[in-house]
Amino acid sequence: MTRTFAALAALAVLATCAVPALAQRGANDAAPANRTEVKGTWNIDPKLSQVNFVVQHMVVNRVRGKFTAFDGSISADPANLAKSTVTFTVKTASVDTGNTGRDDHLRNADFFDAPKYPDMTFASTKVVRKGDSYIATGNLSMHGVTKAVTFPFTVNGPVKGQQGEMRAGMSAKFPISRKAYGLTWNRIIEGTGVAVGDTVDIELDLVFVKAK
Repeated sequence: MTRTFAALAALAVLATCAVPALAQRGANDAAPANRTEVKGTWNIDPKLSQVNFVVQHMVVNRVRGKFTAFDGSISADPANLAKSTVTFTVKTASVDTGNTGRDDHLRNADFFDAPKYPDMTFASTKVVRKGDSYIATGNLSMHGVTKAVTFPFTVNGPVKGQQGEMRAGMSAKFPISRKAYGLTWNRIIEGTGVAVGDTVDIELDLVFVKAK
């Protein structure tokens, strides 16, 4: 259950990081003249960022969780998209659902198998602009499986922070299938159905700081 969202979370994290400066624009998609471009290197601020997930549990409720250890960066070159990159890594052992027993289960071989697969990663391969938002495509790797994923995201900023630093924000929500990454553990609960749903909803709210 957790593995799926984690990878996406990892993934999600990266692809969503692709900022307006990375987006491919058509003749009608030019950025507003008064909008500052996101270019150069930007790093995730983990203190202000969130990598969350939601999954169906025993039919009757949805369990919410998060990952507390992650890192990522954007290298944006608006003049040459081929040189622009987005990378993101999430530590699977950092999963936190507020329940110690459940978190230990998510870390073992039934789910993330954190000792064997400590990282979930995402690397973007394409970012395109669609109206006021963007669509990211990239490779999400989790539990020894790598698959291409595509999801929409929005970008806020950049703006100047209290210490004079430049900051930009990104938000994304999208579903992934945990079974697609080999996370197939489940249990039939009499009278209700399966213990854990297949679809994991990833929710990303990330803050990036421009490197000096």
